[in-house]
Amino acid sequence: MKRQWRDSLPMGKMQNKTTRKHQHEVIVLSERDRAVFVTALVNPSAPNKRLVKASQAYMEILKNKKR
Repeated sequence: MKRQWRDSLPMGKMQNKTTRKHQHEVIVLSERDRAVFVTALVNPSAPNKRLVKASQAYMEILKNKKR
């Protein structure tokens, strides 16, 4: 039988990796909060001037990086 890479790891490290992989954060929302969240996802607002400017600056950085 072929050994797996995980066979050589101490159980503590394997357990820690597995535990982190399966942890999820649960957020409980009220009906109002849920409605606001879903509305924002379905109908997002337009980007403001600062976001547009930041996006343009980032695209310029990417463009210069390719050169």
